[in-house]
Amino acid sequence: TDALEADLASTHRDGAEPGSERANALAERHRALISTYFDCTYALQVCIGRTYAEDPGWVAHYDAVAPGLGGWLCRVIAANARAHGVDPDAL
Repeated sequence: TDALEADLASTHRDGAEPGSERANALAERHRALISTYFDCTYALQVCIGRTYAEDPGWVAHYDAVAPGLGGWLCRVIAANARAHGVDPDAL
């Protein structure tokens, strides 16, 4: 988790756009990490990702790693889901 969060923060600071190859690779790492605990579909990952931008506890957590990281990660997850045929707006 620490390594993933460090890579997320670095990629966010570098200005990687959601939907880019680098950002999508991180979304896949995030999904794989969660999948060690339970099956994490792209749709479920989108729902989890929304909490990073909306839940005050998660916002504070990710802001402590890098300001604005939770919202960016939410957008990255949504873009990656779209690339895999999931419409985040329909969830």
